[in-house]
Amino acid sequence: MCIKPDDSELETIRDIVAMPLNAVIAECLNVEADRVQPDSRLLADLNMSPPAKTRLQREIAFIFNCAEPDMPDAMKVEELVDQVANIEFARLEPNLSLQSAWYINPFRANARQR
Repeated sequence: MCIKPDDSELETIRDIVAMPLNAVIAECLNVEADRVQPDSRLLADLNMSPPAKTRLQREIAFIFNCAEPDMPDAMKVEELVDQVANIEFARLEPNLSLQSAWYINPFRANARQR
């Protein structure tokens, strides 16, 4: 069975990434979690300072095991969520049955098929 990732999968990843990413944003920018909304601008609305920006970039890179994201001054929370979701989406296997097999049994997923 071959299942290819599509736009609905990307939307699901966005939903999954949003909650922990919002928590990281709130922690790094030292704001209440309820202030972190999709349309909030990191600099103008959440008062992101240059040191906080650097910390946020490093935390995202560490947590999501990726390069530090680009964060222009006018960036909104939803844009950052999209950026991280796209990174995670790109990691999906073209054939999701292989990736699913790894989650079920990581030792047998790469075993030779007979």
